[in-house]
Amino acid sequence: AYDGRDFIAFDMSTMTFTAADAAAQITKRKWEDEGVPDGWKQYLENICIEWLRKYVSYGQAALERKEPPTVRVSGKEAHGILTLYCRAYGFYPRLITINWLKNGEVRDQETERGSIVPNSDGTYYTWASIEARPEDKDKYRCRVEHASMLEPGLFAWGEP
Repeated sequence: AYDGRDFIAFDMSTMTFTAADAAAQITKRKWEDEGVPDGWKQYLENICIEWLRKYVSYGQAALERKEPPTVRVSGKEAHGILTLYCRAYGFYPRLITINWLKNGEVRDQETERGSIVPNSDGTYYTWASIEARPEDKDKYRCRVEHASMLEPGLFAWGEP
């Protein structure tokens, strides 16, 4: 690529270059006359693969990193309405699912969710809340699914 546009491409099966425009024709002819295709083939079949393996191994720990969420459930009652909060923090990777269940049934329509936001240590934080009648508080559970957990966790207000 040159200046954000395709310039020239190499086809390993035919050992030829394809010029994307007239300006690239000069480079194409020069490279094909000087034996450059053999060098590109050697690079793509050997050196490039070796380097790719090396750099993937350097990043393997980051690619496989999994930090489980710390989950806290709290509640606040005001004007006869109980708002239950489920907070998950310190988790990695970013993808997480938090649902509120009432009597074991998912209550997505009534659930308010916060964005998944980064912490300064590279982990993430998010929350979900739901409004309930105070007398129904024991019917609610926060369900959390994350790649670091073998199975989804269920959390209730007042449980450690």
